[in-house]
Amino acid sequence: MTLKKALEEYSEKGEFTETRQEPEKGDTYYIIHPVLKHIALLKVEHGCGVDGSGRN
Repeated sequence: MTLKKALEEYSEKGEFTETRQEPEKGDTYYIIHPVLKHIALLKVEHGCGVDGSGRN
């Protein structure tokens, strides 16, 4: 499932739904977008909001 599809589904239903993996169709792996990873690391390392203000 793509990030776009997951967010659209969340917007419509208000929750994420479970998606079963189908190993016979190929390998499943997850790659976080570099910008999202950077934001997450900033949040963890500095305990601040995305804008650096310290607000969450």
